[in-house]
Amino acid sequence: MITTDHTLHLPATPLHAHARVDLAMSKIVELGIAEQAAYGTVCALEYLKSYRLAPELIERVLTRPAERRQFSQ
Repeated sequence: MITTDHTLHLPATPLHAHARVDLAMSKIVELGIAEQAAYGTVCALEYLKSYRLAPELIERVLTRPAERRQFSQ
């Protein structure tokens, strides 16, 4: 058992307007971006659609790279 005087708390407000809270979804998006780099936008689009991501999310991820967050490690 780990004991500590510190407690972990979620931030009162999100760090980003659309902060990712689902790690599985985050990985899907990251793989979609990698798919785009390796095989092109159409392949990435089909990959992300296969996971039933919202069309608005897919569009933002694939067409506006400046708005992407850094990959998680």
